Amino acid sequence: MSNVNSNNNSGFDKNDFIKLLMANQRHIQAFIISLVPNINDAEDIYQETASEMWNKYETFVPGTDFAAWAITIAKYKVFHFYRASKNSKMQFDSEICETIAARVKSRIGNLDDHIDILNKCVKKLANKEKSLLKLRYKDELTLKQISLRISKKPPSIHRIISNIHAKLAICFRRNLRCEGLK
Repeated sequence: MSNVNSNNNSGFDKNDFIKLLMANQRHIQAFIISLVPNINDAEDIYQETASEMWNKYETFVPGTDFAAWAITIAKYKVFHFYRASKNSKMQFDSEICETIAARVKSRIGNLDDHIDILNKCVKKLANKEKSLLKLRYKDELTLKQISLRISKKPPSIHRIISNIHAKLAICFRRNLRCEGLK
């Protein structure tokens, strides 16, 4: 009996899968997060997507676009999530989901370039600004927790962080224009 899928990946090492997944993880996660605003739900869907990809890896055709294959699986996981969560405030029909998914897919193509630009902009910040961003986003401290650490009131910290965001946005847009990206 002949193999139904002559383009299968059965001869490839599963380490290839891990390498491809790691190289495309940000794109897949960005796609999911853009459709599922709750970070915990998005993380669960990413895990389900990765598991499904692992189980279906034999169907992936080497030399084709791994990210596109993965995002297609993620899209169906997101659709399933919305169908299963009837209590969700956010309900889409499949046509709207397809439209959103297509738009998101086209926009995450430059994700790595955008991250590089943002990193360049962060490097230009003063050390105090970088430290404050680290406390807020890497250490995930609340404004109140930060205020206790650096002896400033939460509204003051909020204002400082807002100014840093504005500075980063200006730098990001300027660099985006210079590099001709969208």
